[in-house]
Amino acid sequence: MKKICTHAVVALLAMNTFSVSAQNVSECLILPSPSCNIVNPEGTFQWQNGFMPTGGLVYASATGDFRDVNINGLANISSTLTSPAYSQAANYSRSVSASFLLNFGDRILPNYIRLDIINAETGAVIASCTQTGNGQPLSSGNRVCFSIRDEDILPQLQLRYRFVLNYTRTSWGPASEAFLVMDDFGTGAPAPMTVPLSVTFNHLSAVLMGGVPVLTWDVESEVNVKHYQVERSTGGGEWKVVGSVPGAGRIQYQFRDASSGEGTFLYRIRSVDMDGVFKFSTVITVRVQQAVQMAAYPLPATDKVTIIHREAAHGALFIVCSLDGRPVQKITGVKGTSQTTLPVQQLPAGMYLVQFYNGDTMETIKIVRQ
Repeated sequence: MKKICTHAVVALLAMNTFSVSAQNVSECLILPSPSCNIVNPEGTFQWQNGFMPTGGLVYASATGDFRDVNINGLANISSTLTSPAYSQAANYSRSVSASFLLNFGDRILPNYIRLDIINAETGAVIASCTQTGNGQPLSSGNRVCFSIRDEDILPQLQLRYRFVLNYTRTSWGPASEAFLVMDDFGTGAPAPMTVPLSVTFNHLSAVLMGGVPVLTWDVESEVNVKHYQVERSTGGGEWKVVGSVPGAGRIQYQFRDASSGEGTFLYRIRSVDMDGVFKFSTVITVRVQQAVQMAAYPLPATDKVTIIHREAAHGALFIVCSLDGRPVQKITGVKGTSQTTLPVQQLPAGMYLVQFYNGDTMETIKIVRQ
């Protein structure tokens, strides 16, 4: 954060604190099943080796699938099936596509499926793409198709593809009606070869206004976009749609999430076009918390003024600014303290703004020198 005197930031952050960070710079496109363009089929998954089931899922060798054999008879319990990480070199610069055939029984309701793209050398997740059951249903007997763009995907880079499927067993009954099959894994050509992209996300950011996150996203090349869904998550792969903004051919959109409350949240934007194609923006992290109200005494001050503030972090800084925006004094805060005394006897009489930079937050208060 650049530490300068600025009235705009002062007005915005006087009562709240926030931090925003980009989680990745990948774009995620969810393709309708008929639009999958698989050019490198890998065949069947190796069910016996490497899959990690939770809950009541077990592998049934006789039928070649996973079955939920929860002996407690409980329904509406969510579990997860994670595939092994399959290796293959990237064939296209900054873009990969992957899919598999999904089948499940009448008593299984898929909640979401996530594709992780992993750098095989470092083990780091380069990008992720999540398809949820809301918006575009996850239906049995169809391909689940993903396309991801990311600057870190380079030609011939060795990649690993890992799928995470979260589901709920909706009711108790025979295990033969509570099965999961993931089959015919394959990678494909980049999505633009089969489905034209309806929009390009350039930037996603957030600020707090009155304690409420306000998201802004910049786009270009918007064609055929029906609406933008604003999605929020507290982590763990589950996303909730908190609002929608109609596509209007603009280059910038905003949404105010009045339902967030306090906490740390992930946000992303999902564009939905008229043909049902989904695309995701980058993910940002927003931390919302009410700031401790700053106070100053004595006022008016003659030789010094004491500022009451939140506990100072390492590198905390106080900047005294004139009303025309000029910094006239800088004082380094002491880590762990919650009040700081500023000498003001050298300042001309008048009104000043004290800005308190503390970690990734900034607060302000007015003082008067007599």
